[in-house]
Amino acid sequence: MVRDGLAEHRIVLIDVRSPKEVSEEGKIPGSHNIPVAEVEEAFKLPADQFEKKYGFPLPEKEEKNIVTHCMKGGRALRAKEAIKSLGYVFASVYPGSFTDWREKGGKLA
Repeated sequence: MVRDGLAEHRIVLIDVRSPKEVSEEGKIPGSHNIPVAEVEEAFKLPADQFEKKYGFPLPEKEEKNIVTHCMKGGRALRAKEAIKSLGYVFASVYPGSFTDWREKGGKLA
């Protein structure tokens, strides 16, 4: 699901790990890093400020393609709930997250 969604540009994959984790472990190509502690405030930003800070457009609330991930899934779940509380009702979690990606031989950036 995630691999195909990224390849076909159908999902926005948000990596909620810390910048240090991303730097040390690598990242899923095409994912965007917003640390879990910043997620709620990030999604409250005006679109232009969001894009300037995070390097990709703020998804629309009606988007059905927002997927969060962390190392195993716990922080991703918290991030998804924060995003959903702001009206992004279709946000979801990548089950197994980064660990699953790596175990299945996914390439890293």
